[in-house]
Amino acid sequence: MVLKPIKESALSRVPSSDDTTLKTLEQQDSLSYISRLYSRLEDLSLIFKNEEDNFIIPYVELLKNSFKGLYLKYQLPEEKKIDFDLIINPFNSGYPTLKDFIALNENKKKAKENLDSIPKKEDILEIIKSGVMHGIAIDEAQDMLRRYNFYNFIDRNELFDYNASPFTSYIKKEGSRRFYTLSWGNLDWLWKVPVYYHMCFQQDSRNDPFELNKVNVLKGLILQTKNSHVDLNILAQQIDSNVEEIHPKVIERFTLGPYFDGLTKNPEEIHALFNGDAEPSLQKFIRERATSEREKPYGGLWEKMWGKKTVREVFSVTYSETRMVVPFRIKQKLGNYDEKGNPCKIYGIKNDGGIVG
Repeated sequence: MVLKPIKESALSRVPSSDDTTLKTLEQQDSLSYISRLYSRLEDLSLIFKNEEDNFIIPYVELLKNSFKGLYLKYQLPEEKKIDFDLIINPFNSGYPTLKDFIALNENKKKAKENLDSIPKKEDILEIIKSGVMHGIAIDEAQDMLRRYNFYNFIDRNELFDYNASPFTSYIKKEGSRRFYTLSWGNLDWLWKVPVYYHMCFQQDSRNDPFELNKVNVLKGLILQTKNSHVDLNILAQQIDSNVEEIHPKVIERFTLGPYFDGLTKNPEEIHALFNGDAEPSLQKFIRERATSEREKPYGGLWEKMWGKKTVREVFSVTYSETRMVVPFRIKQKLGNYDEKGNPCKIYGIKNDGGIVG
């Protein structure tokens, strides 16, 4: 199956801030919203570490870097803001728009150029110190320091990039096969939340070592996951059936959302849950896994003569589980059930950072 590539740019497919499904935040709301969402991502990183899902942690760290960058960006006063006000998807997503992430990466490309036009941090601090000592206004110097901190941070740190290339890792060779992993992330176009894929696969050693750039069908299937929320079991079967070079064994998907907040448009159940809470936030995440249970013979002499696969994978029913990360006070209300009363794994975060759940 060869999928046609998407020709339009990511920016051309981003809804404008006039879209009625979006919400523009003022500066102080932006800072409080980013702070709460960043905290939930920190919690996720620790949860994944505790549960030994280490392969997804670098992806969460990229998201954290981007939110820290956004926080520094929106510390500048309204009249000196960079680009535009923060825009979020308030309905069943809770995350900033793709436009926000793209703008942040564009800021990173110009960070060195902007830093060259700003005095060094030490010089700015001296200006502030002198102003305080002599009773001189320091507003301009403080804004200069905020601008420096923003550009310096995004220049030095890797950010979440919607167009980042998938990452391949060679694991080992055993018998007649090589073992690899392939990972990629994106901002799901349908759900508008961060999604991360991790595939473990094998390759017959008669083939040249795996290089994704030489496997156009697989590249097309990965592109499809960036533009639609594909059923994971179907995706595994498509890869197995259409990519002769590999044998997919496990495909996992982590959907990091939706995120609910006092500033998002929430379902009635979430609204009732947040009632009376000064700093409400709730992060859902979904873990799915399609696993090959066994191989079955496929084809015959013709496939063998042409070096094609002579086996196909038999995949189990996709495992799927939704979990929630909330402040401990909200976990006390929920217990071990979601907002609709269904059994659910819920992590309660205490004020000291401890996790109950």
